[in-house]
Amino acid sequence: MSVFELPLHFLRPWWWLALLPLPLALWMLARNGGGRAALAKLADAALLPHLVSSNGARRRLALGLVASAWLLAVAALSGPAWQKIAAPLYVNGAARVVVLSLSDDMLAQDMQPDRMTRARFAVRDLLNDAGDARMALVAYAGAAFTVAPLTDDKNTILNLLQALKPDVMPVPGNDAAAGIRQGVELLQQAHAKGGEIVLVTGTADAAAVAQAKTARAKGVRVDVLGVGTREGAPVPKQGGGFASGSGGTLMARRDDAALRAVANAGGGRYVVLQADGAGASAFGAPVAEAGHASHRACAVVARRWHLVASRFADPRGAGIPARLAAGAVGACAADRHAGCTRVHVGFVVGEPRTARVAGITARRHHAGGQTCIDTGHAWCR
Repeated sequence: MSVFELPLHFLRPWWWLALLPLPLALWMLARNGGGRAALAKLADAALLPHLVSSNGARRRLALGLVASAWLLAVAALSGPAWQKIAAPLYVNGAARVVVLSLSDDMLAQDMQPDRMTRARFAVRDLLNDAGDARMALVAYAGAAFTVAPLTDDKNTILNLLQALKPDVMPVPGNDAAAGIRQGVELLQQAHAKGGEIVLVTGTADAAAVAQAKTARAKGVRVDVLGVGTREGAPVPKQGGGFASGSGGTLMARRDDAALRAVANAGGGRYVVLQADGAGASAFGAPVAEAGHASHRACAVVARRWHLVASRFADPRGAGIPARLAAGAVGACAADRHAGCTRVHVGFVVGEPRTARVAGITARRHHAGGQTCIDTGHAWCR
């Protein structure tokens, strides 16, 4: 491989122009003679040799050090890079909030080993199927609480999920409406376009149906994952025995009619969690709805140069890492059910923040009929 084939590039090559003044600076330093010319105007000629060293080798070494430091500084500022890494320039806007019931009914053992354990596995499946969409977790009993806000760090949610059980809730009960309301608030606080709520529970009431209808009016879809069986099982009490109801032993039964009514009111789907754990995957990955109605999406992937001197600060801004987007592909607009088939290709140069704007601009150009190619890049919405 010749030197011309080396994958070395400079992101800011114009900085090499800073080498032009170097010969002039070295000439001026050499002409000065280590301060001899200036001292000659002030000191007696007989004393001058004792005040200024005439060692030529030392002066040449000093000039060499100055030249080397200047060259290294210019090389660092020019942004050397040799490796390309993929960098998304358009973030997936899809968001899903899992609303998990922690009522005492979740301790019933009509699913093995109990509803709570099976529900945890179902939530884990929902997280795994979400892809790169943001996820949040809300737990409710008599009141609703945010366990994890919208985040793309699903491992954090999984760690928190393991500690959830009915006895950690300060207020007993089964207020599904409060859980849905809390999920809608999380989506609105994150400025998510539309968004989805998956309610994981075994029963619901009229208040939950009304709250699901309100959520749908705000552009949020409410899906329901039913936990338990229609036959049900007694609700265990802490310390042993079973809870008592008005007619004797309190039974926890899955209320399909009520849960389906919540899903219908929220414009979503009702799916029953099976004994073998199947069911949660039926929801698939969440989808961002542009303007709460459009089912269009885009795929934007960029390539940026990874710098050799990645710890050098960008001279144009305080503390900005010296990384630059060297190329980007634009966007596509294709129906989410048919898949992304056409992508407009464009190129941008700038910081990742600038490249993000350029990627959005490229998507707008695509609508005007620019040349497109097929792509297999991941979806982003």
